[in-house]
Amino acid sequence: MGIFGTKKKSPQDYIAASVEGMVGVQQIHAKTWGMNGPESRWDVDLEKGEVTFTLPDKVVTADIQVVGTLNDGTFLWGWDHPSVPPPLRHAALAAREWGAQNALPRFTERKVAADMATAWEFTAVAARQINASGTYSGNGGTARVFITFGPLTITSA
Repeated sequence: MGIFGTKKKSPQDYIAASVEGMVGVQQIHAKTWGMNGPESRWDVDLEKGEVTFTLPDKVVTADIQVVGTLNDGTFLWGWDHPSVPPPLRHAALAAREWGAQNALPRFTERKVAADMATAWEFTAVAARQINASGTYSGNGGTARVFITFGPLTITSA
């Protein structure tokens, strides 16, 4: 306990708070511009490092970071993913560093067993570490891709 009676938060507390914050931000994006709406489409351009959400009345773009991919119960971290360009690995590397500081091998091993909830925990921690504007996940071929994104640009369609 510190001098003010507060105890240091455990890594599990940090993860839970990160997920809670991420869910709140996702709800704000859904309400304000329609992320995850029934008529929204998303596309990622790894060369540009950008996500584009296309809705009937607007196009929303943002720079991205790739946290990793989930495929058949395995999460492959973006910091060592062969399909992820080095400039798009910053968020995953930040999560890896946090995991190393907190002795959490699932954040520091390249490929780990994971389910959807665990992949979202990884994404939430990565987003919090880099102060991302939001997070998203969608199918990318055979795997589900988890990203963070920066400030949004919204234009009329």
